[in-house]
Amino acid sequence: MAGTIHLEVASPERMVFEGEVTDLQAPAADGYLGVLPGHAPLITVLGSGVISFVNGDGQRRYLMVQGGLMEILPDRVRAVATFAVWESEVDIERAKKQLDRATDIFHEHDYEADVERATAKAARARAMLDAHERSKAER
Repeated sequence: MAGTIHLEVASPERMVFEGEVTDLQAPAADGYLGVLPGHAPLITVLGSGVISFVNGDGQRRYLMVQGGLMEILPDRVRAVATFAVWESEVDIERAKKQLDRATDIFHEHDYEADVERATAKAARARAMLDAHERSKAER
């Protein structure tokens, strides 16, 4: 299909999405990237955040991802994420609790705590909540 990009998003557990999209935004390690058909080739590290795209039906969809790699070619994008879920799969209460626990570690100034792990958990929880909120706003 002209004017589209073939998008593949996979995690270790499953192929999360494969299909044609008209555009997408994805979290890279240093910020979000926008991708349109014809984009210059690029390989980047995925950050924690939301991949949003417009599918063939014209609907904007949201996937929460954390970590991994993304290959961008003029007509194809492949993302292999360490973790990926659809906005509809997010357990909101669990994500809020994870964010609260991670935030508590920072406020306690407990230097024995694994700050790097808490930071990753907080980013993951924020991304899940963001994916859920963005999809609600579209409805």
